[in-house]
Amino acid sequence: MSLVQLVCEPPVLRETVLNIALVFAAFHATWVTLLFLLESPSYNISSYFMQN
Repeated sequence: MSLVQLVCEPPVLRETVLNIALVFAAFHATWVTLLFLLESPSYNISSYFMQN
């Protein structure tokens, strides 16, 4: 069974993959937004400080 068949045939698998992709996108967007907020002048926390 090829990967294309595996994704196309069972609808539950397609829905699960879509849900996981949406959760990943939301998680990534949240952390990127938080990073920009913390680097703003009001907080003034740089990326260098976060890594060390």
